Amino acid sequence: MGAVCPTVVHRRPFWCSIVASAVLGLTMLAPASSVHAQAPNLGTVGSFAVLGGSTVTNVGATVLSGTAADPGNLGLSPGSAIVGFPPGFLTGPGATIHISDAIANQAQVDLTNAYNILASRPTTANLTGQNLGGLTLTPGVYSFASAAQLTGALTLNGLGNPNAVFIFNIGTALTTANASVVNLINGAQGGNVFWRVGSSATLGTTTSFVGDILANASITLNTGARITCGAAWSSTGAVALDTNTIALCDLIAAAGIGMGGGSGGGGVILGPTGVPLIASMLPSVANDSQRAVATAIDTFVARGGALPLGFLGLFNLSPGNLANALTQIQGEAGTGFAQAGVQAMNSFLSLVTNPYAEYRGFAPESPLPRPALYYKALNQAVVDPRRWNIWAAGYGGQSNLNGDAAAGSHDLTARAYGFATGLDYRVAPRTIVGFALGGGGTNFGLAMPWAMDTATCSRRPSMV
Repeated sequence: MGAVCPTVVHRRPFWCSIVASAVLGLTMLAPASSVHAQAPNLGTVGSFAVLGGSTVTNVGATVLSGTAADPGNLGLSPGSAIVGFPPGFLTGPGATIHISDAIANQAQVDLTNAYNILASRPTTANLTGQNLGGLTLTPGVYSFASAAQLTGALTLNGLGNPNAVFIFNIGTALTTANASVVNLINGAQGGNVFWRVGSSATLGTTTSFVGDILANASITLNTGARITCGAAWSSTGAVALDTNTIALCDLIAAAGIGMGGGSGGGGVILGPTGVPLIASMLPSVANDSQRAVATAIDTFVARGGALPLGFLGLFNLSPGNLANALTQIQGEAGTGFAQAGVQAMNSFLSLVTNPYAEYRGFAPESPLPRPALYYKALNQAVVDPRRWNIWAAGYGGQSNLNGDAAAGSHDLTARAYGFATGLDYRVAPRTIVGFALGGGGTNFGLAMPWAMDTATCSRRPSMV
């Protein structure tokens, strides 16, 4: 359906050869969704730095801190044992410890609600099987059907919008390798990062983590692991700490920037579902085709569609490179295959269906022998002595289509060439039957602001 040789090189025409092409049309309908990458209402659980289900244990000088609005409480429900405080301690203003009291119980109810809301968010991209290390992700909902692993650095790019939300829906366990890190760039805030974990979460030694962990089972922070902006909340399991730092976040007000898409502060516009609008990232000189592709992607995501992992890189491109990438995605290069194929078929069929092509032996004798009707007096019909004929011929053609710069189309040249041979049998003076076999090649040129990597394109013969 798309073009071959998709490597962008530089501004020049490209040429590729084809043997055959098949076109498969796919239509995807996704259910409409009114919410996507939007933060859940945390309720009272937002005031807790740590909340456990069965137990909370600590070794070493673990520090829990909060903000003026959310003090960074330590809680447990329905369990009854919090061990290791002290030496662990709470530094937030007015922070307290709650063990299976009304406040802790309500926090667990609010945690369950937030957990379920996150689980219902439509997926922006499915990262199952992908290690988060080395990725740069933009706002959205990222799903793992099973476990998720972070080895190295994960970068969350807010695209200039402090309201950008990142949600990770993980089917089973979340594990980070030692010394792993989550980085925030371009306005991303840890208070807008949520990790919903289907079973248990484990942060490796000296990991520097960001975001709220909402785990169905246990949470373990190994020695020296830090949550620099976020919290650790377990619904049913234990929370195990070892000389850690957990700090709740102070969200920065996003003046003039709203989840609904307003961007008075100059940040990238988010769509109604909280995912960035690719259309808003295009340069002003983008053509109609590029804008149409951007709008199609935005609409797909807004209706609950999950983007393939490769599409996530679009959000990290400069405006100019994004426009060129959308030109590739729109598939104009693939039209050269169809045009060249049609040219080859037209040339071949014109050759074998032309009954007066003298150069390949189809032309009847001149003058034509008169039908038997005119020779009744001779009591016999004139018989064409040339019953069988073997022939061979070459064929070819070229077509040129002019592009429209404003629309985003480009000049296209398609060429076809080849040979044909056949065997004919003259059934009657004006009736011939036979078969023909042809072979040849096709190529096409598309003058675009980028070029295909010709190293992977070669001219090959094709049989028609």
